[in-house]
Amino acid sequence: MGASSSAQAASGTVKIGNTSTDKLFLHIAQHYRTTRTTKLHVMVTSIHSHQSAKTKTLTLPKGVTLAAKHETGANYRLDASLLSYRRLKPLISQGYIPVSGEMTTLKSRTLVKVKRPAFLPTYSYGNLYPGHSQAAITRAADNQEANRIQLTADGYLDRYKPNQQVLATARLQVTPTLHAKIQQTKVTKSGTRYLYFKTKLPGLTTKHVRRTGAARYRLTLTNNHRPIHNPGNSDNDLAGWFYSRYTLGGHAYFTPLGNDGPGD
Repeated sequence: MGASSSAQAASGTVKIGNTSTDKLFLHIAQHYRTTRTTKLHVMVTSIHSHQSAKTKTLTLPKGVTLAAKHETGANYRLDASLLSYRRLKPLISQGYIPVSGEMTTLKSRTLVKVKRPAFLPTYSYGNLYPGHSQAAITRAADNQEANRIQLTADGYLDRYKPNQQVLATARLQVTPTLHAKIQQTKVTKSGTRYLYFKTKLPGLTTKHVRRTGAARYRLTLTNNHRPIHNPGNSDNDLAGWFYSRYTLGGHAYFTPLGNDGPGD
């Protein structure tokens, strides 16, 4: 990831690789924690059958960290599909998932602003897909046939594999094959992130660092500093997209960072 100058930061511009873009178009969110039980009215879609979207109520307990945008007063907007499986399980058990990318409006005075979780990659919502190539990006973006790891704002690592028993739009949003609590995070000066877990993570390389306690196994997330920019087509109102390459637990992954703004 290219560093931005103080002038760029003041203007809201950041340089990713050799391309500059406004931060407005990147995956940047504020984070808030619930101070008491909070209800969300979430737009959902059926997992198994083609139905019109409907609204369902999802209740969050006290102490849950959310990625959201504060608008005015008690108004917030968030993408409920980025919540952890632990939070979405009540909806999934009813046969529904949040509509991905659909912003849920939350009117609440139960939220307090907190720091961005240290385990989240820069300019990322925490969604990581396997591979570093253009083909890997196309595979993940077009047909939900690639695996997905989601680092959630409320502190979990969820890994999803395409579920062929549900609708194509729900393949990577139903029941994860791995659901683990992130117990602790350390970030080095170089930006490498160490995520600590109580147990091993099948399919990912972890290091056993303690015999007791909750932070026994360490997972390494490293930015390879080789971002990808896929140019858009302004004639067709298509924005270009940025991706960042990472190594997670010894495996190649990429994460979407946002777009360059020219398209719609």
